[in-house]
Amino acid sequence: EEAAPKKEDGPARGLPPYQRLLTGDDAKRVEELEKRIQELYGPETFAEALPLAEEVAEIRARVQGSDHWEVKDADWTVNQLKTLIALSPEEQSQWSTLLELDEEAQELQKKQHYSQAQARLEDLLARTRKMLGEEDLDTAVTYQKLARNLEAQGEYLKAQPLFEKALALLRNLLGEMHPKTADACSGLAGNLFLQGKYADARLLFEKMLALQVKLQGEDHADTADAYNNLAWTFREQGKSAESE
Repeated sequence: EEAAPKKEDGPARGLPPYQRLLTGDDAKRVEELEKRIQELYGPETFAEALPLAEEVAEIRARVQGSDHWEVKDADWTVNQLKTLIALSPEEQSQWSTLLELDEEAQELQKKQHYSQAQARLEDLLARTRKMLGEEDLDTAVTYQKLARNLEAQGEYLKAQPLFEKALALLRNLLGEMHPKTADACSGLAGNLFLQGKYADARLLFEKMLALQVKLQGEDHADTADAYNNLAWTFREQGKSAESE
């Protein structure tokens, strides 16, 4: 006999993620809470933000189901706040410095000052790993940012293991059914494509397309991009086969 869904899984659990949206008072309350959490996300007010984050996680789990990717994001925010609260005041201050370092790197990246951005990102990765550990979402995202930086410099081969690391971490931390995991899958596939490894890229693009359809539905822009990426890969793979 099939087990009854847990109370916190909500009535929408059987629907695909893109159909499990917050509506009405729940949507309004979560929007207000998330805005306030963002304002309180600092060393002196982490503790004040925590109960608000816990309320967001409870609402999302109740309405959207505990397996929904937005619930996973809400749970991650709760867990990160608990980690940050447990840090010493000095360590909390260092965490704020990481945010500043990340902003510097992204600004340099936008200006195409890639080597300077690379130095900031390498520093950021080392500090993030030391403070939050290897199995952390911020660490995974920083691996991905550094990989994209190297790729922008034409260092495709050096970028590949960083893309692979980011994808492995995100799969472990968030599972397959999450937009961040799909994005990491796309990043690695794009890197393999740029290296001319079309067969390997095709497999990942196919996987990413299947994920996007489940997560966002057929009509979403990200799904359209996934179809286009796969089509380009088929085209280039065919050209490569003809030239052999």
